[in-house]
Amino acid sequence: MQEFRKILVAITNAHTSKAELSQAITLAADNQAELTFVSIVQPAWFENPLLSRDDFQSFWDEHLLAIAQPAMDAGISVTTRQICGHPFHEIIRLVETEGYDLVVKLAEPSGVFNRRQLTGNDLNLLRRCPCPVWMMQDENNTQTSQTPVILVALDTSTDTPEQIALNRKLLACADHLALQEKASLHVLHVWDLYGEDRLQGPFINMSREQVNELLKETETTNQDRLNALVTTNGIGDAAQCHLVRGRASHEIQKLAASIKADLIIMGTAGRTGLAAFVIGNTAENVFAGVDCSILAIKPDAKNHQDISIEKDTNN
Repeated sequence: MQEFRKILVAITNAHTSKAELSQAITLAADNQAELTFVSIVQPAWFENPLLSRDDFQSFWDEHLLAIAQPAMDAGISVTTRQICGHPFHEIIRLVETEGYDLVVKLAEPSGVFNRRQLTGNDLNLLRRCPCPVWMMQDENNTQTSQTPVILVALDTSTDTPEQIALNRKLLACADHLALQEKASLHVLHVWDLYGEDRLQGPFINMSREQVNELLKETETTNQDRLNALVTTNGIGDAAQCHLVRGRASHEIQKLAASIKADLIIMGTAGRTGLAAFVIGNTAENVFAGVDCSILAIKPDAKNHQDISIEKDTNN
C-alpha cells in the first residue's frame, strides 16, 4: 500500500491553484503526513529594479504564509521553505536529501492561450524526480464529478519481475487513494502487436491467418496477466478493468475523457541523459492531451534503468 508520510508542495511562481493546495492538504490529513510548502524563485527575480531584495523577501514571506495557513488551520504539521534556484534542480535536491515521498506541483503555464504541453521544468521533474510526482492541471481546466474517478494505467506486455513489481506498486497506490477519496477505480492496459505491419512483408511473409492467431494469443496473454495482477492485489470487483488495443497515450487519453477521470496514475521509467529525450514517454504525452492530473510513479531505484513502462513506440 502506497502511503505518503512526507509531502513536498512545490510553488514556482506567484500563481497557485486552490485545487493544488486543497489536494495536498487532503493527502496530508488522510496519511497523517508532514507537509512542506517550498517556494522556489529563480535568481532573475531579484534583479527587478523596482523592488528591493528586502521588499521582495517580505512579500515572499507573506505570500508563503498565506498559502500554508489553511493547512496549519487543519492541524497538519507544516514547514515552509524559501529557495532561490532552478525549480526542478531544487525540488530533486530536496527529495534526495530530505526523503520526501511525494511531490505535488501545479503544472506551469505554457503558451499564450492554453497549456497543452509540459514545460522543460515539469518534463525534467517527471523524468528525474526519484519519488512520485502529482502533476496537477490548473483548476480552471479540470473537470469535476460528484464521485471522483481514478484511472491507473498498467503495462502487462512483459512479465519480468521488475515490471510486475511496478504494476503492483501502481495498483496498490491506486487502490489506497480510491479508498481514501471514495473514488471509482478503473484499471487499463493498452496492448498492441509490435511490428504487425512487417509480419506479412517479404522478409517474414506470415499469412493473414497466422497474424490473426498471433493477435489473439497476444490479447489473451495480456488479459490473463491483467486479471492476475488485479486478483493478486486483492482489488477484485472494486475496479473496472479495460484491455484496449492501440497506442498507449492515445488510448489513455480517450478512456480518461470517456470516464471523466480526475486522476491518472501511471509509471514512468525515469530515464536520464539522451535516453530521456529519445524515448517517447507516455506520461508526458498523456498529460498534454487530458484535462486531469497525473500521478507519475517510478520503479524502485534499483530498477530505474531496467524497464520502461508504457512506452509510445510510435513517437
